[in-house]
Amino acid sequence: MFESNRRSARQTSEGPEGPEGPERVQRGSGEGPEGPERVRHITRVQAAAASSCPGRLSLKSNASMGLPENFRGAEVPASEGVQPAAAAASSCPGRLSLKSDASMGLPENFRGAEVPAGEGLNDCRLTANCCESLSSAVSSASSDLCDLNLSDNSLHDAGVELLCTGLQSPHCRLKTLTLNRCGLTQRSCVGLASVLSSPSSHLQELDLSDNDIEDSGVQLLCAGLRNVSCKLEILRLSFCSVTEKGCVFLASAVKSNPSHLRELDLSYNHLGESGVPLVSEALEEGGCEFTKLRVDHNEECWLKPGLSKYACELTVDLNTAHKLLIISDGNRRVTQGREEQPYPDHPDRFDYWTQVLFQQGLTGRCYWEVEWEGNWAGIGVTYRGIGRKGVANDCVMGYNGVSWGLHCSAHGYAAYHNIKSIAVSVPSSGCHRVAVYLDWEAGVLSFYRVSSGRSLTHLHTFYTTFTEPLHPGFRVWDYGSSVALSPPL
Repeated sequence: MFESNRRSARQTSEGPEGPEGPERVQRGSGEGPEGPERVRHITRVQAAAASSCPGRLSLKSNASMGLPENFRGAEVPASEGVQPAAAAASSCPGRLSLKSDASMGLPENFRGAEVPAGEGLNDCRLTANCCESLSSAVSSASSDLCDLNLSDNSLHDAGVELLCTGLQSPHCRLKTLTLNRCGLTQRSCVGLASVLSSPSSHLQELDLSDNDIEDSGVQLLCAGLRNVSCKLEILRLSFCSVTEKGCVFLASAVKSNPSHLRELDLSYNHLGESGVPLVSEALEEGGCEFTKLRVDHNEECWLKPGLSKYACELTVDLNTAHKLLIISDGNRRVTQGREEQPYPDHPDRFDYWTQVLFQQGLTGRCYWEVEWEGNWAGIGVTYRGIGRKGVANDCVMGYNGVSWGLHCSAHGYAAYHNIKSIAVSVPSSGCHRVAVYLDWEAGVLSFYRVSSGRSLTHLHTFYTTFTEPLHPGFRVWDYGSSVALSPPL
């Protein structure tokens, strides 16, 4: 007990920043949890939007694109076009990542940043203000962009409307467009339907998952699906609040134009008892070469708006709680006290770091909200195998390769993984509620600041491949500080 209390006093004297001294933390450069040496930059295109379209495209490549040695890293004038060798079987590169500057209207912390291959422009804090320049880029006569991922950006309907102008250009070669979690509603479907109806459109794959499209948006989208010019092969509407009514529209559209659509994802919606048969029968009657229909997790709970539809129940694992932590409020609040609690010894209990885990090992899509009080708190997730005994980094959430965390204080936020710190530019602004969203299969872990008006401000997203279930956890740094689970408002 003496050692624990002495450590508590030492923690308090070190201030709200936590235990990270220069000897413990290797400060990251904001290049992501994997570190700059792990990022493969396939290509970048720098848009110099001096006119309505880029005057020059800068292509930076590496061996993964299969380009000849004398071309790698070379800049190609827009007038000459960009014709890299295909990394896949198609005639254009599988994915181009844009590199932006101030001319694109991107936020200061994004300008000039390179985007890792395979991620596109997802989670880059883009807004509708960027979409006019993106629209010009994709509609440029020299553009060979085939795959554009804009997920986890606050584009909203206004941004997609601007983007759709470029997508309808005869010069646009885009085949895959991903707009997961972009704050879209049925309004966006008007422009997207026009794109699908355009004879010049090459769009074959459209992913609108995790947006509040609803049945009215599906109805608008189906106007494009019915058009004979539509070339769409894959449509994903997972978590879009679609009901049986939306299935009626989709069934009608498929019967009208059955020749192209071969994959439809309607998982995590509330299709009712008759919705699934409606779509299935339409696909069979249409005679199209349909290969995949996803309708799993057909439940009413998925009609809740936004991320709250993924809210999960969590239970504190008392066998993991450090003895200085007081568990209260129905096992929802964790507070650091001055005296050790009479918890029995247990191999799963943290004996140095004031942390606690939850019983649930999460997979799939999950969402929870947390409120913290005091100087400093840590919120994160970890594999079950995190260390429990001693002072080593393998016992601290965010300081090893099996855990990911967000540190919260009055000074702001910082994201941590594998000892590396990733600065978060969003101030805490007196707001002490944080939301966590996990999409285990997609390898996405996102943190948000939750305002009193229920708006979510994105703080940071980790992208990785999870190999085990993740256990949420809290870390309470000093005496009197607390962290508590809070039901979504």
